[in-house]
Amino acid sequence: MKLQSYSAMAIGSLPFKEPEKALDLIWKYIPDYPHWPQLPQRGPREHFVYQYLYPLVQLGILEEQSNGKMRVAGNSDGWEEKLTTFYTWFLDGSEKGNLNNFRATRESAAGFYSFLEDIELFGTRRAKALKGQISGPLSVSLYLYDQEGKSAYYNAEVRDVLIKALSLQARWQAKEMAKHGLPAIIFIDDPAVAAVGSSTFVSIQREAVVEIFKEMLAEIRKDAALIGVHSCAGVDWSIFVDAGIDIISFDADQYFESLLVYSKSIKEFLARGGTLAWGGIPTTEAIFNTDKKGLVTAWKRQRERLVKAGIAEQLLNQMVITPSCGAGTLTSQAAEKIYSLNYDFASYLQEIG
Repeated sequence: MKLQSYSAMAIGSLPFKEPEKALDLIWKYIPDYPHWPQLPQRGPREHFVYQYLYPLVQLGILEEQSNGKMRVAGNSDGWEEKLTTFYTWFLDGSEKGNLNNFRATRESAAGFYSFLEDIELFGTRRAKALKGQISGPLSVSLYLYDQEGKSAYYNAEVRDVLIKALSLQARWQAKEMAKHGLPAIIFIDDPAVAAVGSSTFVSIQREAVVEIFKEMLAEIRKDAALIGVHSCAGVDWSIFVDAGIDIISFDADQYFESLLVYSKSIKEFLARGGTLAWGGIPTTEAIFNTDKKGLVTAWKRQRERLVKAGIAEQLLNQMVITPSCGAGTLTSQAAEKIYSLNYDFASYLQEIG
């Protein structure tokens, strides 16, 4: 499956409590590749970690705290039995496609269920594919801590559980969306990949992260037509290229230089058919001082720099247009401005070819 060049796409989160308001915005401004809306302002259960890992709460591998956050339960009573149940679920899902044990609840993903219900009522309109998203393995495993305050990433047993749980949650999303007759696209949102190579996280090895993503991609591909990765940070983009990702979504507003550093890998990525998601629409209050003319100027300048770095101009047509990040923490007015400008800019690029 190939994406239509310069189409509008978006990251996922929106600042609404009611799914209907979010869906109105999505269908209006992201008509070709609509996404289901993450709604973090509904409460802690729509948090970017909890939202995708509720099955691990059910099993007791993760536990809720009084502040609404989660942590690894650790070597609690019945820990081995909990792991046995988890791996039974995983094998049943991975090998037989029985994914219901990894579904999100309506309470933790109201936007997902409303998205599918909306499609059942009104159809897929002009959509070419449906987009879902999950939090990435580094962002999740570095966010979660055990009872001793140690990051889950450094516990190989727990890290493996998290990777597998996220993979099958993504497959569940893709399978549910594909029931409506369109291909499913899944994005992995993982800004914490910026930890690789940093002095703070010296024990996180690049090669290990590549293997984590390879494992996830191999699993998710069983139900998803395309897999993208989004990182609103300056990361080692070659990690995703080496892992075999299909779409690289980057923050062109704040972190374009990081992409330029890895122009050799990006050239390889595009040459084999990959797509860049140009996140040039600011997802800050700066959006109110941004217009289409300024976006065109920035896009042309960045495109020229990539061409000078050795990337053929024709390959750069393999691009879609997105906001620089999610809009879940902003105002509804800002979200409307971001999505409308994103659509207008994408439409302009399609017109000029």
